[in-house]
Amino acid sequence: SDLGAVIPDSTSDKILRVKTGGVDFPGFSLKSNALIGSKLLLSDESSGGYPTYEFTLIRDERVVNGLGPVVWIFKKLTGDDDEKKKKDRTLASSLSRVTMTGSSSDTVVFRSDVDFKIQVTFPKLLLRILPVSKEKAEAQGSEAIMKTLDKDITAVMKALYKLWEEK
Repeated sequence: SDLGAVIPDSTSDKILRVKTGGVDFPGFSLKSNALIGSKLLLSDESSGGYPTYEFTLIRDERVVNGLGPVVWIFKKLTGDDDEKKKKDRTLASSLSRVTMTGSSSDTVVFRSDVDFKIQVTFPKLLLRILPVSKEKAEAQGSEAIMKTLDKDITAVMKALYKLWEEK
């Protein structure tokens, strides 16, 4: 991939369907369904004998639920009401690598590296009614994405650690 992922192997790699918890707004909720490719890279000398897991975003779609008129307005403002515009509106790519290293004889350190890129095209109507500039909206959006990723990755790493302890 353009992010540097290892080429998939259709016999051993898995595709995961991931549903986010989403965000609730007055009158509607916004969730995301993603297809993510997963790959186990077996250990080699550079990894200290531990495996590495790669997770690559394949496809992502927004799911909006709520009051009919509110959902209709949301879709109009974001361009989600037009399939062609919907496909051209957002381009996202993501590669996550989870690695382990031994820092001492009885300690394992889990590390997660994420390369996440997103390009959003704002519909002209939405740009006209935003209460902030496009640049400010981009900055606020980036900050919100970083907070969400940090929260989600922290939860995943804690779960991974718990599973490791149980083994």
